[in-house]
Amino acid sequence: ADYLMNLSALLRGDNPNRLFEVLGIAGLEYQLIYNTGTVSHVGGFRLGLQGKFNLSPLTMLYIEPRVGIYSDGLDRVVSWRRYDLEASVISCFPIRSGKEVRISTVVSPKTFSSHWEAALLLR
Repeated sequence: ADYLMNLSALLRGDNPNRLFEVLGIAGLEYQLIYNTGTVSHVGGFRLGLQGKFNLSPLTMLYIEPRVGIYSDGLDRVVSWRRYDLEASVISCFPIRSGKEVRISTVVSPKTFSSHWEAALLLR
């Protein structure tokens, strides 16, 4: 689960025609690792930045370096530190559809967990 915050929009205001944006990323991760009959559970936290280049209204390119700290066992080796570090870089060239996608969330004043709805509206 990741949380993304558009730092460019936060600092310089929303601009749908912006060619380059920077997003901050914070996330939680859980991995179930199965190897030669043994199972281990690994949890972790990661931070990163995403540089997004809006090449055209239908295409973009993003590069996302990130660093994570995980409970011991991610690399199948027990460490004296009791945690593992991981660094990664993700790059993607997504193509948007011609339709606008808008996500809206409705929260009832009652309990959040039992009255949460999300609607995906396609136009």
